[in-house]
Amino acid sequence: MRSIVRQLGARGIPDKTIHSTIVNEYENREQVAKSDGFDVPRLNVQDCIDIITEITGPNPATIVIDAVDEVQPETRHELVHALQQIVRDSGSVVKVFLTSRDDNHILALLPDVSKVRITATGSRFDMELFVHHQVSLAVSSRRLLGGDVSSELQHDLSQVLLDGAGEM
Repeated sequence: MRSIVRQLGARGIPDKTIHSTIVNEYENREQVAKSDGFDVPRLNVQDCIDIITEITGPNPATIVIDAVDEVQPETRHELVHALQQIVRDSGSVVKVFLTSRDDNHILALLPDVSKVRITATGSRFDMELFVHHQVSLAVSSRRLLGGDVSSELQHDLSQVLLDGAGEM
């Protein structure tokens, strides 16, 4: 969630400004920490939700999170519930796009959302085309063994890459 705050809070590469909501929150936390003699505390999930909701209030946003299945299963529900709260409470349209391997726990957390399933068999043909093209390109541009690669070795290499791709 802190990563989403950071990404939404950065206003632009050239001037590298930070959204005033984040600056104000940090300054308040810093002041309290100094008076108490502690370090500035990190944002918790609810703090992040509040900041993201404020940032997105007047501005539509799309949040994309890849590989939700790699989030720790014990805390994954916190992420999903936080994103649902942001979508529900923001004053503007906030869209969320999540990717994950097929995982029943994640599907159970998202019962009312649109889902698109991409299976290994459904994407296999596209993967084969891509891998064969890339191997062929590496050979023709002489990036692979100086271009001296037999068609049998090209086939074997493509097969190893495809077998290793799994559900990708």
